Amino acid sequence: MKRKDFLKIPEPFYSESDWLSIQLTNVSGSIVFLQQEVVVMSYITWVLDTEDGFDAYDPLGKIVILGDEGNIEESNTYLDAFFEALAEGAKHIKSGEVIVIDPLIEPDVIVFDFTLEKLVVNYGIWKAVVSDKEKFMSDLRRAVQEFVTILDELVTQQGQKKRALAKLRNFLDETHD
Repeated sequence: MKRKDFLKIPEPFYSESDWLSIQLTNVSGSIVFLQQEVVVMSYITWVLDTEDGFDAYDPLGKIVILGDEGNIEESNTYLDAFFEALAEGAKHIKSGEVIVIDPLIEPDVIVFDFTLEKLVVNYGIWKAVVSDKEKFMSDLRRAVQEFVTILDELVTQQGQKKRALAKLRNFLDETHD
């Protein structure tokens, strides 16, 4: 079996950590403080496949949308097209709406359903339910920013011209953390 080489960005499913402090009262009435590091889940992770070298114009990889309920995982996908479809849908979704985005080169459409209090993202047979739409948007923005930055750095290292990636750069300009 051949080993796959991947450029992994970021660590799987986790992007931040914070500290949680809890004040408890034990059975004798004494106050006890508990401090614990909490790792915050990221809704979106991705991996750039570099097994057969790197192609800036056809960047293959894996993307995962890890919902609070369910997940979407697409391996061996064109990351630029998938991110463009996610960005297009996410930027236009409003409460009470269903948006359908066709990534064109992928076999299935991506459906964003924000008709209930949760955002539901469907792709093929997979479904990810997201309870925090704002965090999803922030995680998507972070993932797109990382993808564009890595792609720019890799093409520069190879002496190639940077790709326009207009839809992704516009998404970054139009959304702010």
